[in-house]
Amino acid sequence: MKPDCIIIRNDLNGKVEFVSEQTEWQHKWEKDVLTYDVEHHETLKLLSKRQLKRAVNLAVSTWNFEIPLKFKSAWNTQADIEIRFKTKDEDKYFKDRPSVLAYAYYPGQGKASGKVVFNASYIWDLKGKGIKGKDAIKKGLVKNVSYPENILKTYNLYAVLIHELGHTLGLKHDVTGKKDGADIMDPYYSVTNLDLSDRDIYRIRVKYGQRVYDRFVWYNIIKRWLSLAIRR
Repeated sequence: MKPDCIIIRNDLNGKVEFVSEQTEWQHKWEKDVLTYDVEHHETLKLLSKRQLKRAVNLAVSTWNFEIPLKFKSAWNTQADIEIRFKTKDEDKYFKDRPSVLAYAYYPGQGKASGKVVFNASYIWDLKGKGIKGKDAIKKGLVKNVSYPENILKTYNLYAVLIHELGHTLGLKHDVTGKKDGADIMDPYYSVTNLDLSDRDIYRIRVKYGQRVYDRFVWYNIIKRWLSLAIRR
């Protein structure tokens, strides 16, 4: 079984090569309620367990807001969508593909369905703004750095998690657009946009239908709140 992933680089020029055909995954979840959980990892020095759970709840809500499925947290129990963190030493997929930030399995892929695995060898936070080398050493993120005042790159958990959750719901990478990060389902890591694009919304609604709100104003209010909460 082959998962789908999001990558950051594969050459010295910082370009990302991704080849895929634009087809939709044929399966979806055939249930009304999906459960999800996440396990904290010792490498997540910049994220407490509470912060991680809140981040997962917001990322799930981003998709749940658009479709009639119900999502229920099922911490520390068997769940439909399982979110895990593993280093390259713990996961052969990352060892063979060091530029992969995370990967996920679609529904309909047997026991692997709904699994999301993050590359814990990278530094994760909720902003992706980086951290000074000397601060990274203090927090135990790295053992040493050449220039303590230089900024080490960190990766925005939301940007990748919302993308990977799209895969767990059955969306493949969007390879029809400009690949500029405007669509959450672009195969490129980007923090320029943390909201679902019109195309993302269209694709997920085609698969599961549209969530109906009593008043359109509530749709706009809740959508705005989610967007602000993720950026806070």
